[in-house]
Parts: sequence; structure tokens; C-alpha cells
Amino acid sequence: MNEETPSKKIKIEPQPPSRPPEGQAEGEAIAVVAARVSEHDGLEAVHSAFRKRLERIDFKVQEKEIDLKAFLDKFRKRFIDHIQVYLKEHRGLKVYLVLTISYLSQEQPEREPWIFYLGSEAHTIKTEFEINENTDRIFRQIETKNDHLVRTKTGLIIDQIFWASIFLSKFNPLSGETFKELPQFLKSKHAIINIQNTDNRCFGYSLLAHLHPVKKNAHLPVFYNKFFKEHGLDNIQYPVAIESIPKIEEQLKISINVFSFFDDEGKGRFPKYISNSKEKYTDEIDLLYWNNHYAYIKNFSAFIADLHWSERKKEFCKQCFGFFLDKESYNLHLPYCKLGGIPDPIYIFPPEHTFLNFQNIRYMQNLPFVIYADFECLLFNTKVQAGEMTQFYSKHEPCSVAFKVVTSDKSLPSFPLEIHTGPDSAKWFLSRISEIETQCMNILYDEKRMIFNEPEQEQFNNQNSCYLCFKKFEKIEDKVRDHDHLTGKFRGAAHSRCNLMLRKSNKIPVFFHNFRGYDCHLISKALTQFPKTKIHIIGQGLEKYLTLYFGEHAIFKDSYQFLAASLEQLAKNLFNSGILHVLLFTLLKFETDKSNKRKYEKI
Repeated sequence: MNEETPSKKIKIEPQPPSRPPEGQAEGEAIAVVAARVSEHDGLEAVHSAFRKRLERIDFKVQEKEIDLKAFLDKFRKRFIDHIQVYLKEHRGLKVYLVLTISYLSQEQPEREPWIFYLGSEAHTIKTEFEINENTDRIFRQIETKNDHLVRTKTGLIIDQIFWASIFLSKFNPLSGETFKELPQFLKSKHAIINIQNTDNRCFGYSLLAHLHPVKKNAHLPVFYNKFFKEHGLDNIQYPVAIESIPKIEEQLKISINVFSFFDDEGKGRFPKYISNSKEKYTDEIDLLYWNNHYAYIKNFSAFIADLHWSERKKEFCKQCFGFFLDKESYNLHLPYCKLGGIPDPIYIFPPEHTFLNFQNIRYMQNLPFVIYADFECLLFNTKVQAGEMTQFYSKHEPCSVAFKVVTSDKSLPSFPLEIHTGPDSAKWFLSRISEIETQCMNILYDEKRMIFNEPEQEQFNNQNSCYLCFKKFEKIEDKVRDHDHLTGKFRGAAHSRCNLMLRKSNKIPVFFHNFRGYDCHLISKALTQFPKTKIHIIGQGLEKYLTLYFGEHAIFKDSYQFLAASLEQLAKNLFNSGILHVLLFTLLKFETDKSNKRKYEKI
């Protein structure tokens, strides 16, 4: 069975179906080593052992079950009990659940039922504290697959739940083992005591190296053997998994931090486990973990001092490896760094059948005019020294520019694509933007009367809710007619308040792709040619502009902030997600005939 178990469909036979098929996920042969049968609370359990798998338990449902949620609630205790039993014998488990369910079709009641195997993903459980949380996830995945099946296969309902199969596999988490040599880079720091143990108790030796310091030959285990019983370290399970450290912290009343590195030299250091018990216990121990082996970090400052060279004394943050030159700054940093652990992102989805809408209704309408533009430049080699460490080796000079004005309605006047070539491209472009702005404003302020005939009157009379906020009309006097002031077209019935809020926008956005990082530099040089034009900038530093207001109505913006990819990649995405739509608008055009029916005409 695959970890993300797909639904499989086979025709049901008159007799109850057999257990779910085995051996599809890991490819192992089915080899039953032992089997036993037990019956309890309407479930008959069949236990089987397989190669490469700890055990599989199949529960045959004896009673009629058609409510999936009610069955899972009743099955929950049995599910958790079995996990607890096997978790006591092993340091970790991988668990997933498969239900064998038959479905009936409401649209075709004469058709025989169908069997589907609904399976969850495999979940890793290392401690008893994780059982309830993972059980919730497993059951939720089963319910989600059932909902998806019912939604996609319209008219299906559960006829009977036959089998509930639990699959258990061993999982060996990271743990400490015998002695390993330190990389030379870390060894030369003389900040780590690496006990030369010959067993798998390196974790215990590392703790004792802190609790009972030895001045000479601190790497020899003979100095620490007598202290294992005193601190109860002879009763913990070795090798120690990192997931078991919180329990050991409670037992010893100390805070334990674990660090590691990801490269062969030992330079790529990072925190692997940061204690949540720093406020509870005064004593704190830092350990290094690599190649399933623990060592004691006796001097943490020396351990990471090479990351921040400074002769002054520093305070280091063990969570982010940041450094601070005084205690006060370090204390201010702690609440923001969240030393109790790295916070996980939380996604809160709205309730089902929830709609998102604009709070400001004026932003629901399309802008009447949008301009899309792009510059092309020539690169000239240059060698200009701008300081000891900076040298300019090329200069970008604009050589051409192109732009296109796009309107929101076909009835509005159209603007052709304009291209200009020459060294004055930036100046020419800004001049044309000023002219285009004047033309657009003349169109925008030439308001048209509403076109309201019998079809529009019928539409208005039949509308019971506002087309803007989707709320019903409580009073007949609140219902007004809204129209497009540019074209005169009737748009729908709206609340009087909504209609007043739906004001026209007199802004004309001009989009460049990567305006912030490139095109703004070309335009800013030409701004000196327009001293009387009003200019307002929202900048991201001295060299990057997020938006640039040119005149009263034109606003230069960066489309890269909305579509974070190159134009080449965005064009490829169109083909990847909808090549038929691209071909349709490339090869065909719409034409409205006299009967107002649309037909395709080949270009």
C-alpha cells in the first residue's frame, strides 16, 4: 500500500471483501510468520507479521457501519492502545491506517456496490506525547479522502465499512553511539571534550564531563564511570535519541542544548535542539552531535568565535548564532529569537462556503487605462574607479522604448503600440506619458448617460441583492441603478451607499517588469528634463523605487512585485497551464454577428 494510498476500485463480490492487499508500498513478499485472532467490541483483530514490517493488525468490522466519523471515534481507543503497546518495545514507529469501504450509487441504485481502499500517509511516532496528535492527523486524512471521493463521484454513499488495517513499521531515530573523531577544525579550538567511549553511552559521558570536570585527560571514560549510578544515567535507554532529551532534562534538572554541523570540516554549525527549560533550571549543558555521537562543548564562545571576529567580549545567541557586544542588547534580542524553539507557521483557513471580498468597494472595478512599457539598452565598456573596492566596468544607455495603452472596455478609444528608438528614449517616453495622460483624462471626464432600455429594466427588477456587496435589499428605496460613466452601460442594481462608494479612479498605472531594480534608474535620469512636473517617490533606499508618481495621474509600478518571475518564464507558464487558451487567442478572434451570437473567425 502506497504511503499516500490512492483509492483503488474493484467490483464487489456477493461475499464480504477480503483484507486490503499487502506488499505494494515496499515491494516485500507476503510472508506470514505468526498470526493470532482476537475479538472485542464488534471488531475481530487479525495480527500478522511480515518481512521488513513489525506488524499489521486487521480489524474485521462485525456490525453494520455506515457513518465514517462515528466509526473512527469508536475505533480511536483500539488504535491508540496498539500503538502504545509497540512503542514501549521500540524507540520509534511508522504508522498508517487503511479502511476497506464499499459504496453505493444513489443515481444508479440497481448497480452493485464498489470497494475503495482509503489510506492515510505514514506518520512517525517517537514518544507517547505524539500519539494523540498523529492519530488526529491520520483520521483526518481518511475523512478527507472520503469527502473527496463522494464529491468527485457524485451520488456515492457508504454501504459498509469492512476492514480497518493498521500497519506498523520500526523507526530508528537519531541516537548516540560509540566514539567518533572530531574534524580537525573543531579539535583545534580546544572547546570540546570528546570522550573516547567504547560503548553507546557517549551521551551520559558528555553530561558527566560537565557535572564532574576533570583537569587532565578529560577524554578518558574511566574518570566518569563511577558517577553513572549517582545521577541515574544507568537507567536511561542507550543510545539516546534527541527526542528523548526533554525527559532526561526533567530527571537531571538541567537544560541541555544540542548542536551539529552539516559539512566534513565542521564549519557549518547549526542548533539541532534548544532546551525549553532554561527558565526552570539554572544549570545548562551544550552538546555536539555528529555521526550518531555526542561530545561535550565546554566553551561555547570558543566553539563559534570564528563566525564573528572581534577582540571585544561578546554575548552569543545559541538559537541564531548572533553576537552582541553587551548584555543589555543580548537581553533585548532574546524575546524576538524565541529561544524556546523555532516557531512553526500556522495556517488558519476560513470556514467552508466563506467568500472573500473587498472592504473598499471602489477597488472592485477595473481601472479604465493601464500602460505596459519596456526599455532596451546598449552596454558600453567603461573603467571608472569609484573607490578602493568599487569599479564600474559597463554603462547602460537606453536605446529604445515601447509601450501599449490597454483599456478596460472595447468601446473606449484604442491606442496603438508605440516604439521609439534613439538615445533620447527616456525623455521621449516621459513626454508621451504626459500627452497620453491628458488624452485619457479627457475621455475619463466625458461622462456618458446611462443606457437603460427594457432588458436593463427587467434585469434591475429581478435583482434582489446588491451586485457589489451581495447583500439583499432591505428597503426598496436603498435600491439604485449603477452604470459605467465611461460607456453608459448598465452594470446592475446596488445599494445607494455602495453606489456612492464606487467612485472612478483617475490614476493610470504604468507597469515595467523589474522597474524597482532596473527601469527606475533610466527614468530617474530623464526626470531632470521635466522640472515643472510633480514628482513623488516611494523608495526602498536611495537607489530603488517601489513606485514613482509622474504628474497628477501616472504611477510607475513594478509588475515583478506581483509576478515574481522573468517574462520568459511567465510566458512559458501560460503554455504549461493552458496551451489551448493561448492557441485560441493566438489563432482565433471573436466577432459578434447581427444575432449577438459569438462565432470564431480565423485570422
